[in-house]
Amino acid sequence: RFIAGLKEKMPRFAANLTMLFNEHPFLDRFEAAARAGFEAVECQLPYAFEAQEIRQRLDAHGLKLVLHNLPAGNWDAGERGIACHPDRVAEFREGVSQAIVYARALGVGQLNCLAGKAPPEVADDLLRRTVVENLRYAATELKREGLRLLIEPINTFDIRGFYLSRTDQALALLDEVGADNAFLQYDLYHAQRMEGELAATLQKHLARIGHIQLADNPGRHEPGTGEINYAFLFAHLDRIGYAGWIGCEYQPATTTEAGLGWRQQLVQESATLHPEFAMTSTAHPVAAPAQALLRRLFDAAIASAQPARCMAAHLPTPQALGAGRLIVIGAGKASAAMARAVEDHWRGPKSALSGLVVTRYGYAVPCDHIEIVEAAHPVPDAAGLAAAQRLLALVQGLSADDLVLCLISGGGSSLLPLPATGLTLAHKQAVNQALLKSGATISEMNCVRRHLSSIKGGRLGAACHPARVLTLLISDVPGDDPVDIASGPTVADPTTCEDALAIIRRYGIELPLAVREVLESGRGESLKPGDPRLGRSELRMIATPQMALEAAAAVAREAGFTPYILSDALQGEARDVGTVLAGIALQVAERGQPVAPPCVLLSGGETTVTVRGQGRGGRNVECLLAMGIALGGHPRIHALAGDTDGVDGQEEIAGACLAPDSLARAWALGLKPRDSLAHNDGHGFFEALSDAVITGPTLTNVNDFRAILIEAPTGA
Repeated sequence: RFIAGLKEKMPRFAANLTMLFNEHPFLDRFEAAARAGFEAVECQLPYAFEAQEIRQRLDAHGLKLVLHNLPAGNWDAGERGIACHPDRVAEFREGVSQAIVYARALGVGQLNCLAGKAPPEVADDLLRRTVVENLRYAATELKREGLRLLIEPINTFDIRGFYLSRTDQALALLDEVGADNAFLQYDLYHAQRMEGELAATLQKHLARIGHIQLADNPGRHEPGTGEINYAFLFAHLDRIGYAGWIGCEYQPATTTEAGLGWRQQLVQESATLHPEFAMTSTAHPVAAPAQALLRRLFDAAIASAQPARCMAAHLPTPQALGAGRLIVIGAGKASAAMARAVEDHWRGPKSALSGLVVTRYGYAVPCDHIEIVEAAHPVPDAAGLAAAQRLLALVQGLSADDLVLCLISGGGSSLLPLPATGLTLAHKQAVNQALLKSGATISEMNCVRRHLSSIKGGRLGAACHPARVLTLLISDVPGDDPVDIASGPTVADPTTCEDALAIIRRYGIELPLAVREVLESGRGESLKPGDPRLGRSELRMIATPQMALEAAAAVAREAGFTPYILSDALQGEARDVGTVLAGIALQVAERGQPVAPPCVLLSGGETTVTVRGQGRGGRNVECLLAMGIALGGHPRIHALAGDTDGVDGQEEIAGACLAPDSLARAWALGLKPRDSLAHNDGHGFFEALSDAVITGPTLTNVNDFRAILIEAPTGA
């Protein structure tokens, strides 16, 4: 049923009325497209006609306009955009305003910006700066209207000198622009001519692709006339969960109507290819499209928290810095990517940038001016200790004119293991391991950590005094409390040593005598609210679990599934949370409450695992396995649970997918799901089914992500 539903929606073709049906006057092409069976259209430049005239044609023929371009200069004279022209910025901005007026009137949700041909007399750095500033302006203006901005690489064989010609260039440009409503328009024809690797590029960058266009090569005619295997690509797009429109932007080999037979023929061929079965290692093809959509939701959540997309708007300006120095410090799984975003988006001289950040092994990103150090997580090591000592030394002796930019993300607690006086790294490691096994919440663990540290609980911020401190935070904790993100190194802490001792007693944790003395004596007390040393400290939350869930919800909605966000802060024992989520999913599937299927239930937060067995586990796979047992193989429920940093527990595995037949396949392999759960062996269980989700280092962290996809019943 799920496959049939997707085949009705994907691929979804939109006729490009600039290039198709040009046997008719432009305003008559809408009727021709509707007669040919198209439900959506796009065009390059609608501005030669009144918006109301086009609106009337759309309404009269039941069509949706899914895309048009920003004004692109003098098209008849050969111009193909002006975004890279430094002497035409005012004209570009006027064009943005005009495009917004048309988008409002026509119900368009996204606008494409053509970069244009690079003026040969303009230096490369000025070209780049002009494009970036223009795109930032356009993205900002479009976001106010709820619109997305697209940029499109175009091959330089057809348009010589075009500024943007490759996918990697476009993605780097989007990173520098740093707007969360800016995406790639991926034209398969242009990409084939410049770089090939169409299927791999689609899969790798799907979360950043806002629109796809097609034509065959050579000749730019309809699919099936050239070298591109469109039957394979259509099936591939189904497999990876692309839910958008595909614009048919080709030149008909004869007439438009005579060449439209490719739609039925190639889509039928794609249905027989099923690359989703051949290209995944799973043995359950019925679940593959559902898993592809779930993976796309997960990817969208991760993409929303990428520092390259969310940092730019929060950086200080050179003017705000004044005569002082800028020192960049930080810790966390996203800190290196955050440092790179600082270097990419800093508008002052690069020579002004310096500093040090520490990240998890494998999460380093090359930077030119900010030093990146790697250390261990979740159990700290000597490299983290040395980095913490260096960070404290770096901020000594600052003046009131200086500015410290502190980049903090999840994982920073383990990466900054600077023990309180009288304690050693071995003490910190022992306490950390005991906390991880105890079932304590992340807030409880961080409370203890703050009171055994010389750098957490506001101490790093105090060391920066009298300099100004701007802390940019990527939250990985339920509730987004800044004091719990990396144990709040620049944040005042309302908790006490007695609170930490209460947590130790609650979970029956044995403490070394030296550790107990620090807590019982009060020597480990952290900085409290109102401390004057934190009086010049500012905090900004730039990415959170809620933002990630909303990004996933948007993808679900585009795919035709109603998103329902249960919570961004679910906590508790992972197996208990999984059982409760299963109960909610069953109520939805059988009763349509609190939301009717087809739908996706989304949740975040951070569960805990009380370790009892010797298996290979993590909180997400533990939650998912318990959910699967409680669901009992319900035929219309699929799920994914994963950690957005790419590591669930201590394995380089983000999480896993659950299918209706997961239990049956496990039993066929001789696995006993309840035994796997009892042994905390979630990774072993899902790996045996080939259902592990592996992302590699994501370079960010907004905590756990769970999505439960519930199909509508037959005939609904």
